[in-house]
Amino acid sequence: MTSTPAFSTTLAPATMSLSDVAGLARVQRPVVTTWRRRKAHTAQPFPAPLDPTDSRPRFDAEQVVDWLEATDLGNNRQVRADAAAFTQLPSPFAAPGGAAHLGALLCLKALTGELLTAMTGPDLLDLADERDPGDHFLYSEVESITALTTTALAAATAHADAFADAHFSPVAALEALERAERIRRGDDEALSPAAATLMGDLAIALLTNDSGETNDTEASFIDVSPGNGDVLLAVRSRLPENIDMLAYTPAARTDPAARATVRRLHSHGIGHRPLSGDAQPGLLARSVVVAHLRGSTGPGPVLEAVDNLLLGLGPDQRAVVLAPAEALVDRLNDRDDTNTRAGILRSDRIRSIVALPAGGLPGRPRQHLALWVLGDAHPDVPSERQWTTTADLRDRTLSDDVTTDLVNDVLAALGNEGTVRSHAFRFSRRVDAHSVRARSGRLVEARPRPLARTTGPAAPQTGPDLALRIGDLAGRLDEATRSLVAPALAVETTHAAGAASGMASGMGRRGSVETIEGLLASGALTQLPGHRIAAEHLTTGGGARVVDASLDLASGVAIDHLTLAATYPRTQFTEPGDVIYVAAGTLRAIVDPDGASLVRFPARVLRVHAGHPGRGGRGVVPELVCRAINAHGRDPAQRSWKTTPVPIVPLDQLAPVARAAGAVDAALEAAQRRLDQLRELKELVLDGAARALLNFTDSFTNGSTENPTEGS
Repeated sequence: MTSTPAFSTTLAPATMSLSDVAGLARVQRPVVTTWRRRKAHTAQPFPAPLDPTDSRPRFDAEQVVDWLEATDLGNNRQVRADAAAFTQLPSPFAAPGGAAHLGALLCLKALTGELLTAMTGPDLLDLADERDPGDHFLYSEVESITALTTTALAAATAHADAFADAHFSPVAALEALERAERIRRGDDEALSPAAATLMGDLAIALLTNDSGETNDTEASFIDVSPGNGDVLLAVRSRLPENIDMLAYTPAARTDPAARATVRRLHSHGIGHRPLSGDAQPGLLARSVVVAHLRGSTGPGPVLEAVDNLLLGLGPDQRAVVLAPAEALVDRLNDRDDTNTRAGILRSDRIRSIVALPAGGLPGRPRQHLALWVLGDAHPDVPSERQWTTTADLRDRTLSDDVTTDLVNDVLAALGNEGTVRSHAFRFSRRVDAHSVRARSGRLVEARPRPLARTTGPAAPQTGPDLALRIGDLAGRLDEATRSLVAPALAVETTHAAGAASGMASGMGRRGSVETIEGLLASGALTQLPGHRIAAEHLTTGGGARVVDASLDLASGVAIDHLTLAATYPRTQFTEPGDVIYVAAGTLRAIVDPDGASLVRFPARVLRVHAGHPGRGGRGVVPELVCRAINAHGRDPAQRSWKTTPVPIVPLDQLAPVARAAGAVDAALEAAQRRLDQLRELKELVLDGAARALLNFTDSFTNGSTENPTEGS
């Protein structure tokens, strides 16, 4: 039998805090303090605290219930029935390990439907032995409870019945107990419902998509991680009711957390089998493996666990692994971790890689998780043509439609080439398996998204459309402007611009993107901080130009050169082509064409290294970085500037693209000067007329009927 923590054989009263009383009475916490003060000198004073010297007083729950019923205060007329949900567990349940004993009674009640209050110790033991003859989840706990005195045992079983009634069912009471225990333990790695649901939906989909025969009456799942059962419970909630579920977890009869997990599974009607130490998951061919691997000690243990899982994974099995993104998709800093992940990638059993949004762990709201789907490729796909799909959901929310479409993408990726070609991928990108094996940095690239347009007609979608529109616009320009831009606008179309399927799969030669985070890691971009310049040192007179959060290059804000040298000796000026951006508030950016500016915090700088080849021999154009940042900032669903997808172009296109953009910029400046001159001309005309300084001769009165605006 399994040893359980010793506890007192007597039963102390259940207690409540003032917050518990407020919750039971359905009032705000200050209301209870008011009750204590106003009723202190009446015939019905509020119950006295058990320890008057305690700074956080606790009260006898039975006395509180009697008082609420007698005074008829509060907004709950069922205080006696609901009291157990708001009381601190009474001794022995309040002792270390005591929650396990209450959980065992609740589980036993859920499995049998029996009223426990009237049962003797031997009756409870017989019932426990019948349900748990191997002592895997509740027999030892019930055996410890039966050691109580007769009075204490009756009170303990009565509390278990009352606790279940207060939560409307033993199963709901067991879940409430589990939540309370997580808070007490400080467990910050429990999954959010959305993340658990995604894991459950993927596991079910992978089972039904297996190449073997489908069993319509039973489904088996293996959880190889020392979790709390959340993923398996999510699977059960998504499975049709007519399908029985069988769950395998590592055998750990002496681990309280593992026993609590098995109690949860049994109470939800899930069959359970222990996975013995010498049994490999691969021996259970008709099953899907799930694993939520915790990364509190860094990427190394996570990657080692995945490596061990792959060793035991059968040839027809599939697995879903959820773990911190720093281990599964991000660039690794440790050489051993890098080698371990490279070995896993070389196994050619990684079918899908998904970067997930933050929020998967409510206790760590800023941490990103990632998914790997493991298994062999479709037998019809030769090894040299195998692929892996990648998906970047870091700036998405795991809504129902996102989860559904991601699951469909993963399933399609497991098929043959015909299945992949016929599926319209929403999130996933198909990449050659050999290219994934060769990656030493980030494994997931940002998916290109259409850039928002604020004015003008719909954007042309194909190369010929783009070329025609450019030619049309250039032809409408006046001769002087056309002479500026025409030499730089000689274009030819590529295949990528019109190949929608190529863009969807990410296999086209052109149209590639990389996140700013990836470009920083590769060295194609460098981030420079903004300078913290005091407001009193700024001037609108001469000096060094300062660009602040307004991103206005013509604001006239400056700092005197002597003040700059004396107060900020380590400042760094921008260079031509630097991208100045602000991440606070709305994400936005500009390109500094001339350089020689000081950037004031919170504005910062991204410096493009034009000669640095990016991924696949491609490079970065400052104007494309700026354009991508501004489009990213206009999308309310986006959160992090680091995930901005930046188009990267072939190295032989860097100079021509820069020349074309520069030529159009020069034309824009010339047009702006012309506009400024026309505005000044209009002001002079009106000023001359207003002050009666000028007489204007109407040249259109001498028989001319021509409208001066026509032909312009």
